[in-house]
Amino acid sequence: MRSWLALAAVLVGGVGPPVSVAAQFGRYGTHSGQFDEPFGIAVVKSTGAVYVLDSNNHRIERFSRDGAFVLAWGWGVADGRTQALQVCRRRCLPGLAGSGAGELSFAEDVVVDNDPLSPSYNDLYIADIGNHRVEEFSPDGQFIAMYGRGVNLTNRGRHDAAREDRCPVASHDRCGAGQPGRGRGQFEFPVEGHLLATGSDGSLYVGDRSRIERFSSRGAFMSELALSPRTAGVEGEAGGVSGLAVDARGDLYVIRNAITGVREYGPRGQPLRTFDDKGEPAYVEGPTPVLALDGAGHVFIDEFVDQEHQIREYDQNGCELASFDYGTEDVLHGMTYSSSNHRLYVLNTNGNVRPPRAFVRIVTPPSPSLSLGSSVFGWLFNCVEPKTLSW
Repeated sequence: MRSWLALAAVLVGGVGPPVSVAAQFGRYGTHSGQFDEPFGIAVVKSTGAVYVLDSNNHRIERFSRDGAFVLAWGWGVADGRTQALQVCRRRCLPGLAGSGAGELSFAEDVVVDNDPLSPSYNDLYIADIGNHRVEEFSPDGQFIAMYGRGVNLTNRGRHDAAREDRCPVASHDRCGAGQPGRGRGQFEFPVEGHLLATGSDGSLYVGDRSRIERFSSRGAFMSELALSPRTAGVEGEAGGVSGLAVDARGDLYVIRNAITGVREYGPRGQPLRTFDDKGEPAYVEGPTPVLALDGAGHVFIDEFVDQEHQIREYDQNGCELASFDYGTEDVLHGMTYSSSNHRLYVLNTNGNVRPPRAFVRIVTPPSPSLSLGSSVFGWLFNCVEPKTLSW
């Protein structure tokens, strides 16, 4: 079938350059530009800046689109001891873990608000799952606010329920860990993974067990999408959202532990289709696949197939366009698409080998001409009928 697709691409518009790793950057360690168990990567559309959540080093690192280290931030990253948020640009140290304002504890996933009309334009959101909250930072590492049940310790102590789920509200407010749970504006975070997404309107989506919560760009709760099949009464990791993305139309793409396939929902929560329902994403415990979207509505899914990694590209109708980037043996802890250079940034990590590995690969997807040919002929040969949800 691949030979037919290649021929189809030639007939439609010619075959572009082969898929390749354009470059890679970073390595395992604690110094500037190094990572220890990184878990989350995001790109700023306007500048191409790349952010990596360096989980075990309790910090966020910023790079140019070509992988040059720019800066990092976290508690104590400049001197290793100060109990406050610091920014470092040359010599960086591991951050201190905890629950203070701008501090991280078992953090996973980072996303950027790329909506130019949003009040939080270019700000970053971090899922701080160890503290059951989401933290917001400016692009240069200044703490803005945190969101979650009871994170405002000052107002929680006053029993001011209307003002306790954002911190700070006033300059003197004391911030801390959130209270875990399944209530409105509350986070259980039962699984590790990629739990956050931002919409084209600047809204923030947070994945939890059998639901996705939607917040304004400043953390005010807006709505909740209940996901089927429900696993609300289940303990452990089953049903937890471990992958989340939102396209320009407001459609949601969701990966859940122990639920097969990448499921797409409309803006009002209506089920639309299942991508990659023959893959292997139905893990009760991770690692689950990772996904990314480009500006054309194409869906990239990186997963294990036949004991090796590969990236599969689908169009917005669920038709497979290409399969590429085979054979990487490391665990994938993040992937994002950059419209500034039309490349994928794939986060690799493996702490079970010696020496441990942690780096970012910059991958060139198939050329637009190949995708066009694959879209037309791939639909005819491989996707006669788009896969829709039957429940």
